[in-house]
Amino acid sequence: MCPTPDDMRVIENKLFEYEFRNIPKVVMAPTKDFYKVWAEFLKGIENLGVKKYEDYKTKQIKEMIEF
Repeated sequence: MCPTPDDMRVIENKLFEYEFRNIPKVVMAPTKDFYKVWAEFLKGIENLGVKKYEDYKTKQIKEMIEF
């Protein structure tokens, strides 16, 4: 697998740290607050560049499959 460029590694690390801190908040959210907490979580990962990271990983996988 190709090495991840530095900017993708930074995004990957930030996403990991964010998810590590925030998934428990989503899981433990009271039922009445779940969708609000979930929406905040999704907004947070969007702000960290999850789309750019997903696109990069999708491209990598497609390249591996075509090989």
